Amino acid sequence: MKSRLVSVIICARNSEETIGACLDSLTRQTYSPYEIIVVDNASTDATASIVAGYKTRFERLLCIREEKVARGAARNAGIRAARGTVIAMTDSDCIVPRNWLMKITRPILEENEAVVMGSQKEVIRNSWSVYEDTTNSNFWKYLIKGKYILILDTKNCAIDSDLIKAETFDAGLGTLEDYELFLRLKGRIKIRFAPEVAVKHNHPFSPLSLWAHSFERGFWTRCIYEKHKGRKELEGELMMESMSARSFLSFPRNILSEFFRVGFSRGIFTLLREAAWRMGIIYRAMSRRKYQ
Repeated sequence: MKSRLVSVIICARNSEETIGACLDSLTRQTYSPYEIIVVDNASTDATASIVAGYKTRFERLLCIREEKVARGAARNAGIRAARGTVIAMTDSDCIVPRNWLMKITRPILEENEAVVMGSQKEVIRNSWSVYEDTTNSNFWKYLIKGKYILILDTKNCAIDSDLIKAETFDAGLGTLEDYELFLRLKGRIKIRFAPEVAVKHNHPFSPLSLWAHSFERGFWTRCIYEKHKGRKELEGELMMESMSARSFLSFPRNILSEFFRVGFSRGIFTLLREAAWRMGIIYRAMSRRKYQ
């Protein structure tokens, strides 16, 4: 593998507590990237100054600033600046293993794949993080099809540079820009799944942060639904089932059965998560502004 061909992009917003550990893990790779690009998404903390301090450890470290607060816009800024033939991505709250770059890019450089996605291990701090990690893992099980997976998670992925520069992310999306890109690639490009390539994700949850996280994702899922409504790429998409009236009507019954099935603590988690998701959908649906 020619590591000089690989650009690594990290999006960071107010990441002073985690960006150092992320960069530490990237500068210790068994194969050194050609360049590391940190996109400072209008941070108001010390993120940029911390990144600048790593220039002595990695000469080809670039920090650029994107003022539009949106993950899609931030990722596009990094893609425009990237010079590699393969672009690898992770997030500022992740720690990658020493062989990450070699393994996540190998199927592209040696097996002619276009997109590769790895897995994650939550840096567990409390029961809320455990529940979130378990829920996501169970959801992914439905999406694995042999060597491939029907989703894209940009906290741990690699993409052929020509492909991502041609497609880019939707700059209007605050989050789930990776899922929207997957929908556009669906039916044309397969996403190779490498579950053995796992990054550590430092994302502790509390009841309040869980609510905010789920509300935001419900809101932007509804935006993606509006953008793709009526198109074949939405067919069979599990994330879009919550848009239906049937899903809303069955919600109370499903939550009640969850309490009996998994107990009170896990039931409260599911109630908060699913209620916030649906509140985000409703809030977006009531908006008069058409999503562009």
